[in-house]
Amino acid sequence: MPRPLCQRLHAGYDVDRLVRELRGLEDHARARPGNFDAKGWNGISLVMAEGRADDTRSPAPSRSGPRPTPALERCPAHGEIIASLPGPILAARLLYLEPGGSAAQHRDAIGFAFGGVRLHVPIVTHPDVELWIGGERMRWEPGELWYADFAFPHRLANPSSVTRVHLVIDIAITDALLELFPPALVPARVAGGVCRHRPVVTIDASALHRFEGRWHVPRALFLAINAPEDLSFEQSGEEPNTLVARGPDGEIVFVLDPLDERTLAIRGYYQGITFEASEDGRVELVHRGRVTFDPETFDENTTPWDLFTTRTPLERSPASP
Repeated sequence: MPRPLCQRLHAGYDVDRLVRELRGLEDHARARPGNFDAKGWNGISLVMAEGRADDTRSPAPSRSGPRPTPALERCPAHGEIIASLPGPILAARLLYLEPGGSAAQHRDAIGFAFGGVRLHVPIVTHPDVELWIGGERMRWEPGELWYADFAFPHRLANPSSVTRVHLVIDIAITDALLELFPPALVPARVAGGVCRHRPVVTIDASALHRFEGRWHVPRALFLAINAPEDLSFEQSGEEPNTLVARGPDGEIVFVLDPLDERTLAIRGYYQGITFEASEDGRVELVHRGRVTFDPETFDENTTPWDLFTTRTPLERSPASP
């Protein structure tokens, strides 16, 4: 079965209540959510790494994980929508596209194989506002809950006179979340499979020791994570069941939580990327949902990324003893 471009998951929420809450945020500062070509595109975070309302980037590794921001306290109706979704929330943002604004065509590293999907609730929109995904124009009504596959190329334009506002939620995948989809579109049939959320477990300290040391991680392997290539994995002094990854300057880049005795996940990020210890003592970076395409048949407007898993053995950093 082909990968669906989009799917409506809920018929509708109380739009008037959501709009009233937006008015209560008119004095709140907004931040730009991406680093690509865009204008008039900004947002306010409701759930974000470290609980920062001034950071509207997609999920990022964090020391404390995703947390509600002060802005969420002013938006109880939005909070009810977020809390009703059956899965760990990685990020929730209000994204605004002002009149005359646009966001250039791009793709996002997200999807079922990667460990998380992106959901939209339009709150304020206009028939002239354009959202194109995979060469198809989306037409979503205010208050509806939509899934869309943002691994396809997509772009935005707002030639109308209103500011378009969507509640955008990145959520980890659970069986209960999959039940929101029609049986004919159960994502297990999507090419690349499904990376379901796994809870953090407690493991013996000796199991953590196999990951300790200084590792060289080529930047290209991280895809959307901004991290130094040379990282030192060491046990956290504050949380004995975790490791921290420090950069060359000694600063903590991210925290690693165990999913089992041989698997560590990056806190606050998609579980499609893990560090795994092999039977022979190697440490591998496992990346589910990596992407490729056939250059001979590729069409920028319509071709989805093909999904696959890579296992890359890491090399000790030259600075290691």
